[in-house]
Order: sequence, then C-alpha cells, then structure tokens
Amino acid sequence: MGLDRLPAALVWAHCDDFLIHGPTFSKTTAALHAFLDMTVDIGMLCHPGKLIPPAHSVKYTGFIFDTTGVPKIMIPNDKCDKAKAMIEYALMNRERLSRLSLAVVVGVLESLVEATPTRIGHTYLRLLQETLHPVGWDGKELPYYSFARLTDVNMEDLTFWLWLLRTNKGRWARSTRAGTLIPAFGDGSGTGTGGTVQYTEEEPLEMWMGIWSARVYHFSSNWKELRTLLATLDRAAELRRTDIRGVTFFYFTDNTTTYYAVSSGASTSPGLHAMVRKIKMLEIEVECTLEVVHVPGTTLITQSTDGLSRGVWGSPLHDRPSQLTILSEIFSPVPFSPDVQQWALNQVGLPFHPCRYMAWSEVWDPSLVFD
Repeated sequence: MGLDRLPAALVWAHCDDFLIHGPTFSKTTAALHAFLDMTVDIGMLCHPGKLIPPAHSVKYTGFIFDTTGVPKIMIPNDKCDKAKAMIEYALMNRERLSRLSLAVVVGVLESLVEATPTRIGHTYLRLLQETLHPVGWDGKELPYYSFARLTDVNMEDLTFWLWLLRTNKGRWARSTRAGTLIPAFGDGSGTGTGGTVQYTEEEPLEMWMGIWSARVYHFSSNWKELRTLLATLDRAAELRRTDIRGVTFFYFTDNTTTYYAVSSGASTSPGLHAMVRKIKMLEIEVECTLEVVHVPGTTLITQSTDGLSRGVWGSPLHDRPSQLTILSEIFSPVPFSPDVQQWALNQVGLPFHPCRYMAWSEVWDPSLVFD
C-alpha cells in the first residue's frame, strides 16, 4: 500500500517481457515513467512499437490480460486460428500422422493451457502424449521419425480442444458471482435417477426423477451416477436459467468415482471419460464453477434425493430438515482428535510430536505440537 492508501504499482518480469499493474490510470502511468527512466539509466532499450500504454486489456507473455471485468487471460485470436488449423490437419490425417507433426501440435496446445478454463486443456493432452511417446518403443530411430494412428479418444480430445479454441472464453481469476452458491443433490440408483436443485432461497426445491430405460441397465452404477450429474447440468442449460451463470454450483453425491472423475477432469474408462468431457463443456457453456462434494448416502436419504426415498420423504406428509440445516451439517468443521491432527500434519509434511493433545475448542498454539 502506498501513502495515498491505494495498492502499490507492481512490475512482473518474464525474461524480456514486463507488465506493470496499478490500481488507477494515473498511478500506472507514473509507474511506467519511472520504469522507462530506470531502463535508460541501466542502458536498456524499450522499443516504442512493443510498448502498450496503460489499458484494461494488454498482451503479456503471449496472452491477453483483460481487467475490464473480472480479471482473466485469453488466447489471442491469431494464436487460436493457428492452433485450430493444426488440429484440423491432425484430424484429417488420423490414419497415418507423423509423430513429429503430432509433437508440434501437442506442444502448441500445451503452450495455450494457461488460458483455458481451470487449465482443463492440459487434461485432454495426456493421452495424446501417450500416443506421441509409445510405451516400450524399440524402434531404431526416435519415435518422432515414425508414424502413428490417432485413437478414437485422441480424436475426441482434439475435437474438445477445437471447441475450446472456438469458444475462447479464457480463464477467469474467479467466477463473476463466486459468492453465490447453488446446492444440488443427485442420485443414480440401479433402476432410477433423480436430483434436487435449490436455485434461490425464494423458490421451492426443484425435484426431478426418472427411470432408466432397458438399454442402459447393463451400464455400471458409476455410469448412472455420472449420467445423473450430466442430466442435472443439462436440465439447467435447457431451462436457460440466467441465475446459474457465474455462480459456484455444488453437486453432492455419495459416489466417489463421480467425485474423482469430475475433480480431475478425466477417467480411465472411455465411457465415463466421454461424459466427463460433456460435463466440462456444459460447465464452461453455462459459465458456472462446478464443485462435486462427496457425502454419505445417509445424507441423500435425509435430503430426500436417494433413489429409495425420493418422492416419499419429500412429500408434505413427512417432516424433514431444511436445506439450510443439511448444508450446515455438511460443511461443519470436523471435531478435533489425535487422528485429525495426524492427518493434517501428514498433509503438510510436518513432524508429529505427541507432547500434548488439545481439545478442539481450545485456542491453537503451535508451540504445543511443534519444535
């Protein structure tokens, strides 16, 4: 903070690329003059053609840094066009694509990952890396001088990247309404599927349910649980709800596979991976931040989303806890115990000294547990 009670102007340096950031136009301009004077003193040259005057949108390290609204970084249009053309070339030559060409495509896309929503682009380059560097390669030459056939998953991942570049929404520092939370519960049982969504406190819970058709009976429970999440987002998109844009969309499930697959953005199962890709596309399309939270099955029963109790406990004939009470219990802090303390210390890699255990209600004193 400066004497004017405004944040100080900051200068970022990346090799020979400098970015000056200030809270106001005048303060940023003053910092620019000071910076240019310093470069003259130390004998550096700043080419006027590469100088961008103070503005809300500037190019830095190959990306567009935009602060007209919520700060975000975007891929310049010319880079998008080049990357799209390279992807289209790879898709057309999927049957016999030079690994050297594939290396260039993957390298260019990797350089653009930082400006994709939640850096999701990196996730959809992993399997392309496996195609580029085959396991157990025993050829006489380097893999780059051989040819590869793109798998169906490779094609889908490149198509997803093509969609990312065409939308080019960039990566936001936060959602436009990150403080607004929408809770949704979903459950996909063996025979049926359903969920509840609380869009606003003024509106009643939106509840929906359905029965799986016979042609999906053979799918796994993980597929049905993930399909329920996809149906929840699909429904929100079809209803064209504007109150979902820019919010944090919590989805509560008792299925750990759904939690891990959506959190990582990928799955080793081709069928689940295809659904995760659709979920991520919907998340970007409706401009919300999807957070999957794992809860016990008993919580779903209490909330009336569980497949066995759906439509029974949610009826006016039964009293049930309010949505606020259920959410308060989900996010309540874990009571302190030696096991919790050991787990916390393991997460940060600190030594454990059992000199004294504190009750969870006591004031935390680091000197009691650390040297």
